[in-house]
Amino acid sequence: MDPTLKIALVAALGGVIGGLITAVIGPHISWGIEKRRERQKYRREIIERCRTKIEDEYFTKQSFRTTQEYKYLKPYLSAQNLKSIEDDRTMMVPRDNDDSWAPYKNTLIEALMKLEKDWKLV
Repeated sequence: MDPTLKIALVAALGGVIGGLITAVIGPHISWGIEKRRERQKYRREIIERCRTKIEDEYFTKQSFRTTQEYKYLKPYLSAQNLKSIEDDRTMMVPRDNDDSWAPYKNTLIEALMKLEKDWKLV
């Protein structure tokens, strides 16, 4: 076989293989990137919903405990904070440097900030 023909066949075969790889791997990479974007968008929506519920003027720890948003924040609460929020007999006292009338809100906002960091949204 002529060496020029061999080179042409190898080049053609390489082009076909390269095209097939691009056709298969390219969409998979694009899908992975889009999947990551959608997950981040969904997580941002969760964070926004949590903030909205926590900052609501009618917020109560009893009503917040029943929400899906609380289920997202729960793993980010310390055992002590979790107990104080879940036990209706427990009273949470604001810290000395805290001028807030709603220490539960501050605790939940801190958990929300930890969640944002963990999800790499900030």
